[in-house]
Amino acid sequence: MINYIMAVKVYIPEKLDVERLIEKRPPDSVPDFKKDELLYILGQVTHIQAYGGDKVSVDGKVPIHAQTIQRKVRHYDKYLNYLIDAGVLQCEPYYTPKYASKAYWFSHRYMCRTKEVLLTDEKLIKKLSKTPPENDTAKDKHKNLWNWWKRGKLNIDREGALEWLSNMYPENPPPPEDEFDLMDRRTENMVKYNAHSLTVEHLYDKERELFFKLDDVAGRLHTPLTNLKKELRNFVTYGGAPLACIDIKNCQPYLSLLFFNPNFYKFNLKKGVSAADKKFINSLVNDIGVNGIDVNDIGVKDIVEGRFNVSSICSNVNVLSLNNISFYSSGYMSFFQCLSSMSSLIMLVKDIVREGEKGLYSDVEQYFRDISGGTFYDNLRDNYNREIGGNHTRGDIKKLYCMVAYGEVYGINHPATHPFYRFFAKQYPTVMKFYNLLKAEDYKNMVYLLQRIEAHVMLNVICKTIAGKKPGVPIYTIHDSIVTTVANVDFVKEVMEQELYRMVGVQPCLDVEFWIPEAVLTTL
Repeated sequence: MINYIMAVKVYIPEKLDVERLIEKRPPDSVPDFKKDELLYILGQVTHIQAYGGDKVSVDGKVPIHAQTIQRKVRHYDKYLNYLIDAGVLQCEPYYTPKYASKAYWFSHRYMCRTKEVLLTDEKLIKKLSKTPPENDTAKDKHKNLWNWWKRGKLNIDREGALEWLSNMYPENPPPPEDEFDLMDRRTENMVKYNAHSLTVEHLYDKERELFFKLDDVAGRLHTPLTNLKKELRNFVTYGGAPLACIDIKNCQPYLSLLFFNPNFYKFNLKKGVSAADKKFINSLVNDIGVNGIDVNDIGVKDIVEGRFNVSSICSNVNVLSLNNISFYSSGYMSFFQCLSSMSSLIMLVKDIVREGEKGLYSDVEQYFRDISGGTFYDNLRDNYNREIGGNHTRGDIKKLYCMVAYGEVYGINHPATHPFYRFFAKQYPTVMKFYNLLKAEDYKNMVYLLQRIEAHVMLNVICKTIAGKKPGVPIYTIHDSIVTTVANVDFVKEVMEQELYRMVGVQPCLDVEFWIPEAVLTTL
């Protein structure tokens, strides 16, 4: 068992001698100065570089939110100003729609690899050792998953992982033609090395309080594994046993198939719904008749062999519905009221079901075929490259699809509209119409809804089913994937297939990736 008294370690530039800095530039401007508080502030820059996601720029600039850091260090601003005056940090304004702050980064002299420093100030350690409330919420809600983390058997080959990072992001990269490119490349390498090495250290360190948190927008579970670079997962084992990752291919497009089933929009007004939402939903049900749907299921074999009928597959009454997915605890939105286009969405779906029998909406049928066959991105790539004479990779197409599905709504004929946006609208005009209706109020609606569905399916259904059937099977999640020991792959894969088919009504395509160091060494 792990001892969960937090060992507070921070990571600061290895070229920075803090004792010498304090001696040469006494921090007289900082009231009640404490060296550990200074170290904590420095460590926060490195920490946010590792866990800040898209808030972090490629050159390592990170936003520091005043209210968050002030809870730990009262005079944080004095420390930051001291470090700027000393030439350790640089600063510029940073703004997001939620709050304004400042972005900080290490100056060129200290843009290097990091070193570990242990904090010793008991008062500060006590503040930092308090388990965040969101961690407790996640542990209570998903005890079956937390118990596997608590056992402490998930290990990483630290030396192997850090060696791979050193080769991938060398501190002194080969000189390019442009001297300024060398500086940019070296900075980018150091930022990436430090960020990824920190996630390795956090997974390796058994005395550290584990990061186990549900995000407050989509309900996704974040852990040391979800933050670990994909290639580095090959250095992870469970009690010495090799691991494998079972992944839902084309996961979010696959889950979007639910949107075309009218039964997805059913609601239970007795369960956790506000009075205002009840009034809205009652009006919606009465106006559109959501519940008047005939039931006729169909299997994936019929789709693949061409006997696909969008009307029949989209009438499966047993699929997951909005009633199963919680929108009320996140604070993100009252989903129903903010989506004034809900009635238009359901009317479009019912029309697809009704008119699909007459051979209309063939693009929706093609959408189902491409996704259920696991060829969605591949077909988009081939057709798009053929149309524009390009050579886009599958990875390129995934990014372009995200722009279409999760980005803002654009006019097809607008000169600033990306060519792929127009191409997708031509390939799947009805699907694009649905996307745009769903995003009419807020373009983030679609991605948040899909992530909510994904979190519910993976965490609340599949993982709990596995734990119920075989509680001795170790499982960890990486959003749309489940990680288990190689010996249990077939069982976990079978449960995933059964549950996904039951909830979505279409057989999923699953990929199995075996985690072995030899696989990642070929990527260098």
